[in-house]
Amino acid sequence: MSYLQKILLMFLLAILLAYPLSGQQSAPQDASNKPNTRGLSAEERAQQQQEELLKKELWKYPELDKLSSAQKKHLQVYWQAKKLRIQNKYDPKKDFEPQFGPVAAGTDETYPALLEVIKNAEAKRDEYLQAGKQNLAAKADKCAGYYRDLAKICQDINTAYKEQNGGKLYPLMTAYRRSEANLLLEGVKVPKREWLTTYEAEMLSRAIANRNKNRQK
Repeated sequence: MSYLQKILLMFLLAILLAYPLSGQQSAPQDASNKPNTRGLSAEERAQQQQEELLKKELWKYPELDKLSSAQKKHLQVYWQAKKLRIQNKYDPKKDFEPQFGPVAAGTDETYPALLEVIKNAEAKRDEYLQAGKQNLAAKADKCAGYYRDLAKICQDINTAYKEQNGGKLYPLMTAYRRSEANLLLEGVKVPKREWLTTYEAEMLSRAIANRNKNRQK
């Protein structure tokens, strides 16, 4: 295990041990935008509310001033690709490595640490069950499931990257972000990525365009 993997593992273990003490961070809802839950069971209402919270979490994107140098470099790759598409000069073969290389490298680095976190989450679940702490056991089991999802996505990204299949990689990046969002809604932090999804790149591009426009006024 590399030094970076050890650091990542320590980070994930720390947040895993801390999450039973963390409350769920729910995004505030405007009363006028609340979903209609009339006629639904309590379980159905809870599921619908969770979906609404997940949508709001997925709409978020990193703050421009808080991007790492690697993320800024990845953002520039997206800009260049968009520019070339407009000019009808885009070459997917030339763009593949700059765009998907950081994604594959990041998930490849994360995967071994996720496996260890899954083991620890399952161990915590069993410990809570033996202690009769059903709610904490359920939470640990749910988080372990999301971590398993992330680990599987990391594997799928690695496979698609080796196949040079950009068509598979785009939805996998979105799926990775969704699993991240589910963990965040459980009050569990996730390790910072050094790559961006296409949605994040698009929203950051708009933010930069708006900022530049306001400066010119």
